[in-house]
Amino acid sequence: MSSLHQRLVDAITAKLATVTTANGYFTDVGSAVLVHFPVEQQQNILPSVSFADTTSTWDFLNGMTYARRLTCEIVGVVAAGTATGVRAREVEADLVAALWNDGDRTWGGLCEYSEITESELLVAQREQAIGGARCSLEITFHHLVRNANLS
Repeated sequence: MSSLHQRLVDAITAKLATVTTANGYFTDVGSAVLVHFPVEQQQNILPSVSFADTTSTWDFLNGMTYARRLTCEIVGVVAAGTATGVRAREVEADLVAALWNDGDRTWGGLCEYSEITESELLVAQREQAIGGARCSLEITFHHLVRNANLS
């Protein structure tokens, strides 16, 4: 069995993979889910969404139990053409909808709580106009230090 941390990453990236127009979203950023992929290179894979769990903080609760807050960065990008702002807002709406996880803020009971702490629109010009969005997701879960399965 994988660690709790890995199971959370797997649940989130699986949900991001559902972000397609066939599933009722505005964009198809879920057609390519990239984990810990450089954002600069992500612009060469359109549409796509990248996921990176970036920082953790730990708070002692009791005994061997800690509350762990994990921060994740999710970036979705699409080719935008002349509607860069519109496409960026569509990506943001899709990421927020997916990360809201149908109202299940515990990701199937894997964590205590998750919330989107910020989002921003992204635009770039390379061979074509690119629109996108970045969302920060903070996840709180309990970590029992003596049990490697919960790390």
